[in-house]
Amino acid sequence: MAISIPFFLLLLALYFQYCSSSSYSQVLSLSVGKPEDVIVSKNGLFSAGFQAIGENAYCFTIWFAQPDHQNPTIVWMANRDQPVNGIRSTLSLIKLFDFPTNTLLPGQNLTRSIKLVSSRSETNQSSGFYKLFYDNDNILRLLYDGPDFSSTYWPDPGKSLWDAGRSTYNGSRVAVLDALGYFVSSHNYNFRTSDYGLVLQRRLTLDSDRNLRVYSREQDANECGVEEPHGRLVTWVREKRNQRFEMASWVEEIIAPVIEANYDINIMETLASVALDCVEEDRDSRPTMSQVVELLQSIDNDS
Repeated sequence: MAISIPFFLLLLALYFQYCSSSSYSQVLSLSVGKPEDVIVSKNGLFSAGFQAIGENAYCFTIWFAQPDHQNPTIVWMANRDQPVNGIRSTLSLIKLFDFPTNTLLPGQNLTRSIKLVSSRSETNQSSGFYKLFYDNDNILRLLYDGPDFSSTYWPDPGKSLWDAGRSTYNGSRVAVLDALGYFVSSHNYNFRTSDYGLVLQRRLTLDSDRNLRVYSREQDANECGVEEPHGRLVTWVREKRNQRFEMASWVEEIIAPVIEANYDINIMETLASVALDCVEEDRDSRPTMSQVVELLQSIDNDS
């Protein structure tokens, strides 16, 4: 199979490294008929390659790297309604990752020009009938767009937008899920996941049953031997602080090496402690915003 690789795949190849059972090398082509042809991101979080979605039908996909490639958790798929043939096929990818399928990853914006479209079913990855998008009223809506009729599912069409807690006065039309599990949108619909505060592999997916769900999974060592330590960032930092009497400086244990020694250790220790207090599981144990501002101002005045 020949693959034309313009802008998108070229960038992807620069970011990903080829992963096999025995060696690493930079690649610029993948074969449909070779399941072992997989490229893996440098941090070990994502894999990319061709996945079979039917008889002699394949799509280029990106999924969470994991040992079991038989049931990958797909986060993006190219041309899912026009799969390539496994024999003598040519595929061109031109920056298609700007247009997600049914999934958003942390930091990936959902904007006025982007929509999420569910899969047809759990086993059929072609485009389904449910769509999440910003409408002309600047509202994020979930729509059923079937072959015979269309209908809004969410927000509740029986309520006014005001009663539903939505705002139409912001024209930015953007929504995003962050790495800690906080979803925020310009039309005033925000929520935190039940495991908010933990840095996990997350995905926000519009499922085929019309439900919008946030999935989280632990980061384990993958088959390329790349391990992501401290997946639970908040827990890890809190453990370091609890061990402060056993080490010279617990802050030095959590600071990124790139910062080196270009900081005041006392100020950094205070800031890290405030950050931990702000993500306490018990809401009543968290400081108020005014308390945080007051503390930050006192640090600024003392420095």
